[in-house]
Amino acid sequence: MLQEESKNLGKNTILNNSKPVLTLIPTPIGNLKDITLRSIEALGRAEVVLCEDTRIAKKLYTLLQGRFAEIINSLRMVSSAISLDSNTKTFISFHTHNQNDYLASLSPDFFTKEIIYLSDAGSPSICDPGAALVAYAQTHNLPYEVLPGCCALTTAWAFSGIASQGFVFGGFLAHKQKDRHIQILHLITSNLPVIVYESPHRLLETLKDLIFLLPDASLFAIKEMTKLHQQHFLGTPTEVLKALHSTNIQGEWVLIIQANTKASLTLYEDDICALPLAPKTKAKLLARLHKTSTKHIYKTLLENT
Repeated sequence: MLQEESKNLGKNTILNNSKPVLTLIPTPIGNLKDITLRSIEALGRAEVVLCEDTRIAKKLYTLLQGRFAEIINSLRMVSSAISLDSNTKTFISFHTHNQNDYLASLSPDFFTKEIIYLSDAGSPSICDPGAALVAYAQTHNLPYEVLPGCCALTTAWAFSGIASQGFVFGGFLAHKQKDRHIQILHLITSNLPVIVYESPHRLLETLKDLIFLLPDASLFAIKEMTKLHQQHFLGTPTEVLKALHSTNIQGEWVLIIQANTKASLTLYEDDICALPLAPKTKAKLLARLHKTSTKHIYKTLLENT
């Protein structure tokens, strides 16, 4: 069965019916078994590995080579070029701080090889580098592929049990409290559940912010998904904070917020006005704070511009 599945790998239609010279690969967010067969094949075929951290990427190759030898041998029956020996690959650091300069330095012959990009964990382009690489491929008409796989965002959403046709993804919250307050108020304006990422270093402060801004909200918090110490909590922000007093909060967290009540915080009116937001967005926020017409505030903002 494994051999039959291996033979079917790579038969999906590629953009413009061209063989991709660039493939973006999702990596496990904790449990190595969450790697997909297509990802293993792409990792094995790659000649050049663009990655956030070359040390982490090389370690992934070593772990996969040791854990999934049977699968790799089956894939090699399809193509002898497949190898998870990291010594056969060229690893290049590609991250948020160097991506623009690196892309500007590329020459056309770089894409004569099979190239992959993988972030340290999860799906590229979702709070991780990758989007600039895709945009580069589009601009230069280079065929590329994006493989499906692990993503903390979608896994947490499915874990929450929230029934909704949509949600708002806010990525990582701001470091400074005032900026974080403004960001949260902006995110809840759609009345959809809000998903954000948070580090253990700021988790408790963020929960205190939610207690202040949205005390009656329903909050789902989950940490270390797919890992040994995975835990999740459900309740109001106060209830979740209380539950965490006896919990090790280390690890990456995903928070899903359902704002059941509207905030009334005129304290932040000046901050909202100073934000580099579109007038319509500012009008919606201010209308909520003052419980008045969005149209009226929007007209006032335009007159004062």
